[in-house]
Amino acid sequence: ACAEGGRDALRLLEGEVDGLGPEFDLLITDFAMPHMSGVELIDIVRKSASKLPCIMVTGNAEVSGHKSADYLILPKPFSPSQMEQAIANALSLRSD
Repeated sequence: ACAEGGRDALRLLEGEVDGLGPEFDLLITDFAMPHMSGVELIDIVRKSASKLPCIMVTGNAEVSGHKSADYLILPKPFSPSQMEQAIANALSLRSD
C-alpha cells in the first residue's frame, strides 16, 4: 500500500482505508513529509506496532548520519540493490 503522507500512512496502518488491516510486513517512510516527519511517524507506529520493521529514506545529511535502534536509515540517492539490501536487513531484524 502507498500513502501520500504520514496521516495517510497511519490510516492505512490502522485499517481505515480500503478495508486493509494492520497486517503490514514493513514500513518505508521518507524523513521529509507533509504534516509530520518520518521520525514522528515511526514514533507513533512504535506505540501500537512495536515489532514492525521500519526504513527511513532521507537526503538530509544530518539524519543519514544518525544511528537508530528503532529503524534503518537509507540515505539518498540509493540504487535498487541498496533498497533491496535495506529491505532484507530490516526484515531480518524483525522480532517475532
